[in-house]
Amino acid sequence: MALFVLVGIAAASIPTNASVSAGPQEKYAQPAGGAGSVVTEGGNVTEVNLTGTNSSTERWAGFYGNLTGSKLVLGDSTGNAFYAWSVGSPNALWKVYASGLQNPVWANLAVGDCPTSTNCNTWVYNGAWADNYTNTFTSTGGGTFAGIPLTSVPYVLTYQSGGSADWPTYHLQDSSGGTDDVWAANVSTTLTAFNSRAGVVYQLMVPADPDPSDTVTYYFYLEVN
Repeated sequence: MALFVLVGIAAASIPTNASVSAGPQEKYAQPAGGAGSVVTEGGNVTEVNLTGTNSSTERWAGFYGNLTGSKLVLGDSTGNAFYAWSVGSPNALWKVYASGLQNPVWANLAVGDCPTSTNCNTWVYNGAWADNYTNTFTSTGGGTFAGIPLTSVPYVLTYQSGGSADWPTYHLQDSSGGTDDVWAANVSTTLTAFNSRAGVVYQLMVPADPDPSDTVTYYFYLEVN
């Protein structure tokens, strides 16, 4: 389980850098066993009914885990606290963000515009794959992100244990330009993790490079309200 620790909060509704303690990475188990076979000879016509098996996506990755809050602090630039408030336990107003941007401009947070924007990568936005962007982010809805109310935000619902789709991942962007995707998830203490793991309060799905020789770096941010 990934554990994110909030070490300090600059201001309410402004996401801050989150420390990361990553657990083991797992991948969907591919089907075992060999291919089925049929013996035939010239002149024969044979009915062959096939049963498909599940395959792992190579274009998306998931993060999930717990959150530990700290304090909302009034203090100076060297870390001396003038006063501090406890932010309590994670709740539905908290959000987790992941982005390839190391320093998103949160004041420029906007609705994700892929796949129409030329800033978007080609891993999931181009091509007629079953797991492409348009087949994945099929819903839109509203919410407040980094203190900014947004409508018509693309989102996908990832699964609870048992297959019920309830954990939303929202697609946003830093409209300053560049490779600008920001992915957001609500914190929930009422939903069950996809694997029934105790203590999980968020699930977040992000694009991944399908080239097995390449990796992707995501930076994590936590918004506490």
